[in-house]
Amino acid sequence: MSSSSTQVLAPLWETSPSQAEWEILVGKMNKTFEVFEKHINNCDNGYQEGTDRMAVAGPLTGGKEPLDLYVLATEHAPEGNIIEIGSWLGLSTITLALALKERYKEPIYKLYAIDPHDKDHSIVSEGIGTVDLWFDAAPKYFDWHQLFLDNIKKWDVEDYIEVRREFSHDSDISSIDNVSMVWIDGDHREEPFYGNLNKVVEKDDADAVIAMHDQHEHAVIRALKRYKDENPNVLEPIGTYNDDGILIEVEWNSDPSFMMGFYRKKQHG
Repeated sequence: MSSSSTQVLAPLWETSPSQAEWEILVGKMNKTFEVFEKHINNCDNGYQEGTDRMAVAGPLTGGKEPLDLYVLATEHAPEGNIIEIGSWLGLSTITLALALKERYKEPIYKLYAIDPHDKDHSIVSEGIGTVDLWFDAAPKYFDWHQLFLDNIKKWDVEDYIEVRREFSHDSDISSIDNVSMVWIDGDHREEPFYGNLNKVVEKDDADAVIAMHDQHEHAVIRALKRYKDENPNVLEPIGTYNDDGILIEVEWNSDPSFMMGFYRKKQHG
């Protein structure tokens, strides 16, 4: 991605004036989700610049959305593997991997993180210009995929993640057994979202939970309605939703983000 004339951004957590001391500090750090929460989006902008070298940036609302994902994965999903569609810099990836780590203590189950880290498709929503926001405005020396890898490394969750740098429609998930949870936060246009939902729900085991982001977007609403109309007895809502399908509350959170949606795959579709 870089050339000899282009500055390459070193991972921020490796750029300490006292590198040896920093490595000792990171090595001793208790890397739980409770600790991770303090570093979520604790940076100067969406590109992870700042003085907190353990910070991880991402389009999730700290204190609500990552916590809801963590609780869903640790307390409401059955035992098993997790599929993530859309990783970006690893905020949701690390959240879910820490959930696996803290729930099972050993990497007996994994998070399959699917994201092409491709400018034209990685962060795409209908009509809100996030491609320009997150890519064209970014310093050109950023390597998005490398930042993602650096982030999961510094939070010690590499053993719990299988990285798949590919498009979700190209990813072969047929070999992933015992799927207990799916997190969908990839391409938010109607057809790609509908395709992702079809693909992962078909693969999910019964009682698996499905979480999705930006459920308030019109294209996502259309895709979800279309899926429910075609498959009326497959997805059971987790929580209370209004007439527009917006989440109002869930058991563990009386004030969840309106952008989230949680469902469980019924035993018999």
